[in-house]
Amino acid sequence: MISATDTNVPLDLVQTLDTVARSAADRQLAEARSLGPIILCDAVYAELFARFSQQGENLDRLLADLAIEIVNRRAVSFAWPGSGGDNTPLADGIRCSVRNAG
Repeated sequence: MISATDTNVPLDLVQTLDTVARSAADRQLAEARSLGPIILCDAVYAELFARFSQQGENLDRLLADLAIEIVNRRAVSFAWPGSGGDNTPLADGIRCSVRNAG
């Protein structure tokens, strides 16, 4: 199963003093990683990059360490149950399919 992350999960790992939020983010990523690849789209990457570049942190190294792959937003489509298509299930009934953007 492919899981997609939003901006807040990586930020909670490195930029929060809230240990509960940090632990929750770590646990969620570990669970998702055990089920398959984790991706984030280019829009999320841009949000993270703006935050990281202000603090001199290396976003690409963090994403590599977390085994999170960046995908082009045009390569990801989201669909809700009943909308048709062969999509990989995500949490809460949302589905994601990754197609070749080339």
